[in-house]
Amino acid sequence: MIHSMPHDTTVPVVSLKVYLSLSGQITHHVAVSAEHGWCLDDLLETIWDYLNMLRIYTKPKGQIPDYAEPGLLLHCLCVCVIL
Repeated sequence: MIHSMPHDTTVPVVSLKVYLSLSGQITHHVAVSAEHGWCLDDLLETIWDYLNMLRIYTKPKGQIPDYAEPGLLLHCLCVCVIL
C-alpha cells in the first residue's frame, strides 16, 4: 500500500534574522519562497546536484547544439568485476 504525504507540507515562516542564525547549523537545505518565487532556481540546481544528473547536448556535425532539449544522464558509480 502506498501512503500519501500529508496535505499540509508548509514550513513555519521565520524571520531573516532567525534563518541566518540557524543556517550554519542546518545541512542539506535550500531556503525558498514559493509565494514570491525566490530561489527556485537554486532549489532546482541543488536537486540536480544531489541526484548527480547531467545535461547532455548533442548536435549534428557542423551545426550548433540544440540547448532547448538536452538529454539527461543519471551519473552513477558502477563496479565491474572481472573474474
